[in-house]
Amino acid sequence: MESRKKYNTTSSSIIFDAIKQFDKNFTAKDLIQALNDAGHDFGVATVYRHLDELESAGLLRRAYLDGRNVANYWYSKPCDGESHFDLRCVKCERIFHIDCDYIRKFVNHAREEHDFVVLANHALINGLCADCRKRISNEENR
Repeated sequence: MESRKKYNTTSSSIIFDAIKQFDKNFTAKDLIQALNDAGHDFGVATVYRHLDELESAGLLRRAYLDGRNVANYWYSKPCDGESHFDLRCVKCERIFHIDCDYIRKFVNHAREEHDFVVLANHALINGLCADCRKRISNEENR
């Protein structure tokens, strides 16, 4: 029984470390490929179980993006839930974590002025990152 517990801890650590290497959203298939590329052989059920556990723990977020039928995940750095939002570049799909007072003010404003409670742990704001805006601007100026 003890060896099983150690194996699960090792599995969790390997999977979690692989997840933290993604700087953009990923699918379970992407994660399995990254694990295989690193020489690990985890079953699909094991990977999905760990994804569910990490999402339940608030360390991973899941969404169906851009009309896709496949769940996309991203690592959500732990921080204050009310002021934490994730920004996603729709061009390169990188995820940026922000935790700032302006977000907290927005959340408070929505609650006090509009009687609306923002679920920051589910908030994903889509836009264009500085790198992609610069790349688009350079392409337009050619």
